[in-house]
Amino acid sequence: MALAVQRALALLRLFTQSRPEIGLSEAARLTGESKATVYRLFGTLCESGLVEQVEGTKTYRLGPAVLDLARVREATVPLLSVVQPVLDDLLELTGETCHFTQFNGQAMAVVATAESRKVHRITMQGINTLPLDTTAAGVAFLAFASPAVSASVLQEAARDAKEKAELEARLELTRARGYSEYEFLGDDEAFGVAAPVFRGGSFAFGSLAVVVPPHRMQPALFQKILQGILAGSKTISMKIGSQLRVEH
Repeated sequence: MALAVQRALALLRLFTQSRPEIGLSEAARLTGESKATVYRLFGTLCESGLVEQVEGTKTYRLGPAVLDLARVREATVPLLSVVQPVLDDLLELTGETCHFTQFNGQAMAVVATAESRKVHRITMQGINTLPLDTTAAGVAFLAFASPAVSASVLQEAARDAKEKAELEARLELTRARGYSEYEFLGDDEAFGVAAPVFRGGSFAFGSLAVVVPPHRMQPALFQKILQGILAGSKTISMKIGSQLRVEH
């Protein structure tokens, strides 16, 4: 019985954001099971509502029962209850303003913050959204977003070929590092460092960031911030059920 449960769970783990549907042959190949075994397991999962067969095809996808379980998980471990303690710890570690943002389809929505207690600080009060292409939080998300989202933003955000090339280079560097940094030198100067946060797949859905007045960003503080956001983003990703093994 335990082995059958393990095999069924192995099938459920095959479904990701990049592979929402899967056929019998592919599932058998990926799990190493016979087609007969996979067919029988899919049948059991369909009976429970955890999986359903796509109408008119021979592929399978996650069923409505998964949403019911997800709602229970979200109700018992809501996002803010996971994020806020991480932000509070990050604030204690760095002394600087921290924030968690989530992609809302157009920009990065500010979900939660922890404000620095220093007199001269960057504040997030009154800020509801952040741009995708000119903030550390946006770039960290965008570098690890789905290809469709990245392509759409690149097309809309970059006004010319040079800007597009610069943004693409920044995204590539962020992917290589696992984090982004961005210095904004407008009317309200700020230096941000951010890491992507994953949820249930290999693509980012948000980011964890720290923002600092540029003159205060010394090497020792940068390393402390980097350590904190990498550990914090991993904690959030794991606690909200990311299937991705986040490594920094």
